[in-house]
Amino acid sequence: METGLNLFYTRMINNPLYILKLTGRISNSDLYFLSSYDENSLYIIPFENASFQRTTSKKSFINILRLKRTLINQESYFGFFCW
Repeated sequence: METGLNLFYTRMINNPLYILKLTGRISNSDLYFLSSYDENSLYIIPFENASFQRTTSKKSFINILRLKRTLINQESYFGFFCW
């Protein structure tokens, strides 16, 4: 998934029971969908020079949707990202 910003770190999905990933193109739109159920959620504690990971017994359900629409030419686009 390529964006100008780092919006989601997929390595946060630590111990998935399932993952569903769909990608495709419909007309002038690119679609990316990711759904996951994680049995051991991972917490990342960020610091300036390093980050620490902590695995928990908590479960999490993750859905990500990204839609990107090409405008006038192949270099102009509009899109949204939600999770």
